[in-house]
Amino acid sequence: MIYGLIAAAAWGISTIAAVNASRRVGTYAAVLASQLLGTAALGLAAAVQHPALAGAGTLVLLGLAGAGLLGLAGWLSYYRALQDGPVSVVSAIGASYGGVTATLAVTVLGERLEIAGGAGLAAAVCGVVLAAARPARRRGGTSRHARRTAPRHRGHHASQP
Repeated sequence: MIYGLIAAAAWGISTIAAVNASRRVGTYAAVLASQLLGTAALGLAAAVQHPALAGAGTLVLLGLAGAGLLGLAGWLSYYRALQDGPVSVVSAIGASYGGVTATLAVTVLGERLEIAGGAGLAAAVCGVVLAAARPARRRGGTSRHARRTAPRHRGHHASQP
């Protein structure tokens, strides 16, 4: 349970950092820097703990490579969404990956989902839908994010040719 709380705090803080980075330097540069720094930290941890992949086999290594590519696609999509959209909506939708994982665990791995787990999954989906729902905007109003990121156009003045 403590590791889950640490992960949630780390992901929440890293999301805010990702928003700032992707909006300043763009999606690809932000993901590249994030992944390089993460890889360096993981490399240091692996050097200390000496994990054994020697007996993993080709199929396992191919699976890991595929998982890595899917993870990269997920991060690129996530950073792009953070760059373009409201963080409160993007992070809520992104956090629903746990529901996708639970559904795949049941369908692909044959795991069982108890009634409480199914109810929790349904509640999480409802929560994401509610968090992502956009209320009707008032006429002429825009969100703070839309005003901040909208291109600025110069109006035509009578003194200009």
